[in-house]
Amino acid sequence: MQIPVVIEPLPNNCFRTQSSSPLPMIVEGDSAEESLRLWHEKFSSCLPMDAEVQVVSASAIAPGLPPWAKYIGELKDDPLFDEWRECVEEYRRQRDVEAGVE
Repeated sequence: MQIPVVIEPLPNNCFRTQSSSPLPMIVEGDSAEESLRLWHEKFSSCLPMDAEVQVVSASAIAPGLPPWAKYIGELKDDPLFDEWRECVEEYRRQRDVEAGVE
């Protein structure tokens, strides 16, 4: 199982290790190694003995793209897409006229 954790230096020569999922937790230690060890101990103690954790890929989107990017192009073959787009353009034209922009 792979769980992303962030290890960051803190003032006074301390380190913080934190994770967000599947169990969000934060621990601090005197070194990066100690904070990671403490995180591992805390994580292990939170799971029931019969728990199973698996890694599941939610999408194949490149990092850095917004969450909605996975839907780009999804409606390209939908027969209602062109009608929807025309309605949006008409609505925008109406709003421009009302605002005196046109």
